[in-house]
Amino acid sequence: MPTAAPHLTLIIPGLLWPAHSAAAVMAELPLPALSRLLTDAQITRRAPATADDFLLEAYGLNPANTARAGLRALGDGLDDEGLLCADPVALTFARESLILAGPESLEITPDEAAALIDALNAALPDTGRFIAPHPARWYWQAGNEHTPTPRTSPLADVLGRRIDNYLPHNPAWRRLMNEIQMVFHHHPVSAAREQCGAPRINSLWLWGDGARPALTEGPGMLADSTLAKGLARAAKRPIAPLPDRFPALTEGHTLALIDWAQHSALTQDIDPWREAASKIESHWLAPALDALQRKRLTLSLHLPGDTQSLTLACRKPWLRGLFSKPLPIPRFLESLQSP
Repeated sequence: MPTAAPHLTLIIPGLLWPAHSAAAVMAELPLPALSRLLTDAQITRRAPATADDFLLEAYGLNPANTARAGLRALGDGLDDEGLLCADPVALTFARESLILAGPESLEITPDEAAALIDALNAALPDTGRFIAPHPARWYWQAGNEHTPTPRTSPLADVLGRRIDNYLPHNPAWRRLMNEIQMVFHHHPVSAAREQCGAPRINSLWLWGDGARPALTEGPGMLADSTLAKGLARAAKRPIAPLPDRFPALTEGHTLALIDWAQHSALTQDIDPWREAASKIESHWLAPALDALQRKRLTLSLHLPGDTQSLTLACRKPWLRGLFSKPLPIPRFLESLQSP
């Protein structure tokens, strides 16, 4: 009895350029394997979603009510309970609104992170404990049950956006944030960064509250994401670093998170995005399409987007499809604008 072909799920944030200029930008870059997959797949449209949302769903979790801080902390090697993500950010005014830039844009050094964490813990000992296992990923553990623990949106949902509608109205939380911002404002790290032209680290984004969920199943993963590592650890599932190229798969279900284009799409930096998209096409999508056509693989894709996200159940092309011209990506994107 023949064994079933292995199944590969790809989550590729950033491969769909932001919708307002996607057709024009993606028309300038040939992505024949992606075009072929889009042409032949059964496509499900859904509301905007992040790569983290798709990761959580792959493990049977609801992104709307899953406490993410505990899972991400596991990926950072922290077993502590009651942690919130407390990620360092830069808030700037643009058109009379606050815009948030995340840690990846700030390029925080380990020494800067350590100095700011020490200052927070020294200045605010009664509020709890701040921890930074990585310069870009910080955590906060509330000091007691009276310390405000706000319910805020995940950082990925607010990056580059106006945050007016994402801010909690809890007065105690606003006082805490004001105290944190004052510590940052007067710290030598802020002055040093300003002198060398780097953006100031002027606030924290607290998010991910709640009890860490119990997990019993999920796919094996190829991913570098800290949340992915935490999910795999919680579910006792295998995880390995994302390889540079499509690997040989022999059985079971494997999920790969390919986030090479994510940051450049978010910042709308076209040249790095083109390099990343070309690499995804040649190193992953083209060989995966070949394996699909040879019936050596079944394949699904999740493509997070800013106005809508796509899930593709990829199908082996009909014989006539092998010789037909795939739908150009700009035409495909235009078709998504219709109801």
